[in-house]
Amino acid sequence: MRILLVSDLDHFATRNVFEDYLIAFKKAGVDVHPFRMWEITKTLSMKVMYSLLFSDIMIKSNGITHVLFVTGTNVPKDIVESLRDDIKVGVIGTDDPHSSKYVMDVFNNKLDYYFTNEKKMDRYDERFHYVPIGTSSRIPTEISDKHLSDLCFIGSVYPNRIPMLERAVHWALKNGKKPLVLGPLNAVPEGSIIRSIGIDTIVNNIQAMQYMAGARVSINMDRDVHWNPQAAEGNHMLLDVGEPLSCNPRTYEIPLNRSIQLYINHRKEAVDIFGDSIFTADESNLEEVLQTIFDSTSHHLEELKNRAYNIALNHTYDKRVTKILEVITKG
Repeated sequence: MRILLVSDLDHFATRNVFEDYLIAFKKAGVDVHPFRMWEITKTLSMKVMYSLLFSDIMIKSNGITHVLFVTGTNVPKDIVESLRDDIKVGVIGTDDPHSSKYVMDVFNNKLDYYFTNEKKMDRYDERFHYVPIGTSSRIPTEISDKHLSDLCFIGSVYPNRIPMLERAVHWALKNGKKPLVLGPLNAVPEGSIIRSIGIDTIVNNIQAMQYMAGARVSINMDRDVHWNPQAAEGNHMLLDVGEPLSCNPRTYEIPLNRSIQLYINHRKEAVDIFGDSIFTADESNLEEVLQTIFDSTSHHLEELKNRAYNIALNHTYDKRVTKILEVITKG
C-alpha cells in the first residue's frame, strides 16, 4: 500500500490537520507521500499543479494504491472522475457537515471511503466512517509573557460568536481579568469591545496552542453550520443530517495544552467524552459559569485539567490513523 496524501488548496486551518495526519501515517509505518497543493501554487499555476497531481496518481510506476484528500473541496471533478479504477480514493473530512455536500458532489462516483468527523454522518451511506477530528501530539513548551491571559478565545470571530464573546470580555474586564481574542476579526463591528482587546491575525496551530497553554481558561465555540463566509445562502455545502453533534479540534487541543475549557453553546459529544472535566455555558448562565470557574480552588482546577488531559490523549491523530487503516486495509 502506498498512499498519496493530498492537502486542500487554501484552507489555512486544514493545513495543520494535513500535517498532523502525515506525521501520524508515517509513525504508523505507512508508505505515505504528501502532495501539498497550497505550497505548489506559490510557484506554479493551478493548471500545472493539477497536472502534477494527476500524473503523480496515474503513473503506475509511482505505485500509488490509495489517494486520500484532506477535505478535498478544491479538487476539480474531471480529475476525480478520470482516476484509474484500481486507485482507491478517500476523503478525510475536516469540516463536516460544512463541506460534505460539496465533497460528495465532486467525488461521488469515485469515492471509496469518506472519513467524516461528524457522528451524525456515520454510515450516511456504506462509504462513510466516523473518524472524529483530533489533536496534534506536538505540544509546545516555549510559553512567553505574550501568551499569558486569564480568558482566551482563538479562532475566527464569526457573527454567531460575537454576542457571547462580548459578554465574556465584559465580565473579564469588570472582574479584573485579562481577556484575549486572537484571530480574524472581519465580522466584528467597529466599536465592539472585542476590537479593543483582540488581535486581528491568523496564527498557525503551534502558536495557537502556545496561547491556550498560557491561558487560565480557554473559550471554545462552534461555527454556525448555516453560515458560510463564501456564500450568502450558507447551507449549500451541507448534507441533510440536521444539527451536528460532534466536536471541533479545540475541544481536544485545549485540555491537551492544560487549559481549563469553557465550551459555550457546546455540542453534545463534548460532554459525552469529557464529562464534568470541562465547563459548559449558554446564553442563560455565561457570567455565572465564569464566576464559578474563577472562584474554584487551584487544586480543583488542576484536578479537572489532569482528567481532561488524560482523556484528550486518546484523541490524537495517531489514534485516528489507526481507525483509517483498519478501514482501508479491508479493501
